[in-house]
Parts: sequence; structure tokens; C-alpha cells
Amino acid sequence: MFLVGIRGTGMSEESHAIVKDLKIGGVYLTNANMTSPSQLTSMTSELQRTARMTDRAVPLLIACDHEGHWAVLSPYSCPGPGNLGLGAVRSSSATGKMYSIYASELRAVGMNVDLAPVADVNSNPGNSIIGSRSFGQDPKAVGLRVQAAVRALQRGGMISAIKHFPGHGNTSTDSHSGLPRVSRSEKGIQKVDLLPFESGIRAGVELVMTSHIIFDALDPGVPATFSSAILGGILRDAMRFTGVILTDSMNMGAIVKAYDPEESCVVALKAGVDMILLAQEQYDAPMGGFYESYSRKIDAVIKAVDSGRLEVELVDKSVARILALKRKYNLFRRPTSTASIAQTTVGSQKHRQTELEICRMAVAVLKNDGTLPIRLEESESISLVNPVRPESYGMLGRTRGIGPNLGPIIPFKLFSSEVRRRHANALEFWINDHTPEIDGELTKLRELSDLIVAVTEKHNLPGFVFDDLGQARIVRLLCDTGRPVIVVGLRDPYEFVQMRAVNSYVCAFGARPPSITASVEVLFGERKARGIAPVSLS
Repeated sequence: MFLVGIRGTGMSEESHAIVKDLKIGGVYLTNANMTSPSQLTSMTSELQRTARMTDRAVPLLIACDHEGHWAVLSPYSCPGPGNLGLGAVRSSSATGKMYSIYASELRAVGMNVDLAPVADVNSNPGNSIIGSRSFGQDPKAVGLRVQAAVRALQRGGMISAIKHFPGHGNTSTDSHSGLPRVSRSEKGIQKVDLLPFESGIRAGVELVMTSHIIFDALDPGVPATFSSAILGGILRDAMRFTGVILTDSMNMGAIVKAYDPEESCVVALKAGVDMILLAQEQYDAPMGGFYESYSRKIDAVIKAVDSGRLEVELVDKSVARILALKRKYNLFRRPTSTASIAQTTVGSQKHRQTELEICRMAVAVLKNDGTLPIRLEESESISLVNPVRPESYGMLGRTRGIGPNLGPIIPFKLFSSEVRRRHANALEFWINDHTPEIDGELTKLRELSDLIVAVTEKHNLPGFVFDDLGQARIVRLLCDTGRPVIVVGLRDPYEFVQMRAVNSYVCAFGARPPSITASVEVLFGERKARGIAPVSLS
């Protein structure tokens, strides 16, 4: 009944003991556990081999967060434009194709659970943690893509988990760092937040992940993870979900800052949870002590059963659901993944071509006053401006493998190289709102530029906020230079409301190589933009 994170890229003595002695039900892996497809295949095989050596010989669920905007196996895998980009495509078939690639690549390396798709409706533009991880703002459109994603994953042999029930899209607090509260009415929750989860359940999803959020209209006293009214009354009874209920990580700030770590596991199981997720998401704490931490939580559950606080019948039902899921997906068979299969599947030429085509479909032009496509003489100059603070990039590396995982890519440098392939006379400027002597840099831009292209970014980071407010300020200063300004957003399009003074705005929805390539193609008129923003920009 425990799905836990482990340390390192191989089977350490501690990891071996966690599987063999604690007899956990599954392992949660992040990009920090992965160096290559062949390494990951070896690691998952060793995990399953260790599980078979226990007296119960029950195979493990091996799970990860691979949702598009958040991804693993970087930079080898093909995550595509992210869910918001798939929402911009306005085609559920594109979502199915992308998630079929996820299933193929994850299965090839021995994974069997993808904690995806995100079923949250992103109805709050100030949501720092969901944003591009959501398919959009329209509940029906989000539901169609959730269905397509669930079916594609499970047809491909991967167990799908929709999250974060009953909805994380209307929050402004990141549950990795604090406990959010949603004040939307019960009618509003049913009409907006629950609809995509209903779609996922109709599609046959096997896992539903809870959210650590208090919903005043449903159960004002406790977060959904601890609420029998939400998990039993709504998810089980009203929505008739019969699969496995999994918590979001019980190591997140929403739980550990407000509740006792051991007792919280007992309370969640009493509320109707089947399986406890313990990802290592205490980013400001030193890594280590995993075995001891897990052991204390498992002992707390055992003591609750022995004392009668946690009914044996509840435990038996949960275990039965988990074992039935493992049998349904043939996990008791020996794994067939090999290093050669992994190397030829993950990031294959076919997958990369499909990924690029879908990224091309996602690109949206939100404004164009005639500056697009770019038509300059060879002698005319393009100034490329990166307005991102350098310290913001540092945050990308502090999430310990959970999150966007761009790897060694610096999106602006890749964008610059794509532009130079088409127009050699391009200058780079790194100007942010902390740049000393910024007026001098702006003067240079005014004197040297025939056209200015600013490249903006935002990344949804667990436990951190990627600072993007200063980018809008820089863009407004660029508009004051008197030169034409085009913005290319390698991110969600919400910033456009602060940048209406620009001449043109192109949204790529993602900062990975295929999204960057697709956006530059639109800039130079090689392809038409076909995407439509799936969120309101009023």
C-alpha cells in the first residue's frame, strides 16, 4: 500500500532494503534516477528482480510523472508540447498520438505506471503549479483530451492515473509548499472541476490521485486526501470509480507543514485511500534517511490496524484492488524490457517526427500587425533578447528530477541558433530587470536593431516559483525603443495580457527543441500557425 521514491541511479543497499524488507507495493522514479534508457531498463529490471525475491514475490508498480510539460528520461524521450500545447491543437487525436508515444517509451524501459494525465481545469491564471500542465480552461475540451490520453496510455500497456482529484486548477497556492483552499461552490466544482475526472473514469482509468487541497463546499475541515466525503461520497459512490485511489505525495508541504507525517498516512487510509505516495519532495531538506522515514510510516499503519483504529476490512479491500491491477497488466510475468529495445524505442526517429508535427500544430499567433512573417534584407539586423533572470534557471535544477527537466538545454541559445540558420545577421542580448546599466543596453538595441525578438519563458516548478514578472517589464521597455518588437513565448500565453503593445506575439507553449523549431518556422513564414489558445486572455 506504499509507493515510494528511492535514491540514486542504481540499486543501493538502502533501496534494496526498502523493497526487500519493507515489502513496498511500488517505486516512484524521477529524472534524478535516470541517466539513459539502458541504465533505466537495468534499474527497473533489478527492482522487479528484488521484489520477486521477497517471501510474497509480488511485482512492483514502477511509476513516474511523464505528462508533457513535466517529463522524465530527458533529454532522450519525446514529451511533445505539453498538455496546454495539446489543448491548443484542438484535436483529441493529437493527444492520443502523443500519449501513445509516452506509453511506448516508458514500457520499453520497464515502467508500468504513468501518473498522467493532469485532469485539472486551469481556471485560475495565477496558478503557479498547474498552468501548462493542464489541457486548458474549458472543462469539456479538457475532458476529451483526458479520455484520449487515458485510452492511449492503457492501450499501450501503461497504467494511467488522472490527477489531482477533485481538481487543482482553481488554486493560487502550490500544494508542494503549502495547503491550498478552494472556495468555489459545490455546483461550480461539479460543473467545472469534476467533469474531466468523470471523462477519465468513463475511459476506464485505473488510478485516481488525490489532491492536498481543502474544498470549502465539499468538506471544509480537511484536504481531499483526508476526506471520506470526497473520496467515498463523491469519487466512489457518485462517480462509481472502482479502481485504486492514490494520494499525491505525502511529503509535500501541504501535508508535512500542517499534519503529523506518520498519522497523516493513517488518516488518509481511513478516508478511503488505497495507496500512499511518498515522493521525495522536501527540496529544502537534505536527501537521506528514506528507509527510516518509510519504516516509521508503515509501522504507524500497522499499529493503527492492531489497535482497531484502521479496519482490517478496509486494508483487505485496498490490497485486493492493488493486486487485481497488477494482475490485469500482467506484472506477474517476467519483464521483457531490454537495453536494446529501450535504445531503439526511446526517442526513435518516428517518435521525434510525430512529436515535431504535433508541436507545429500547437503554435499560436495571438497578435500580428504585419511584422510576421519576418522579411528582412541580409544587411538588416535582428536583435534577440533573453529577458529571463539567470537565477530563475537555477531553480530548474533544484527540483531533484521532478518537474520540467529540460536537461542541459538553454532554450534561448537553441532559439538563437535556429534564427541564425535563417538570418545570419542576428545579435544576442541578455537583458533582465536586474541588468546593471539597462538604459545603455536599450540604447544599443535602438541603434543596432531593425527588428527585436524577445524570447520569454515560464516553468511550473514543484515548490518554487519561476520568476516571470520581470520579463513583461523588459518587453514594455523594448516597445519604447521605437523598433518593431515580436515576442515568442516558450510558455503558456497568460503573459500576453501584459504585452499587448508588442507588434506580434507567437506562443509555442513549450521550451523543448521541437517547440522552439516550430515557433521559428512560423516566424519566418515556413509554416502557418494553427494553434488556438485554450485559455481566456481577456
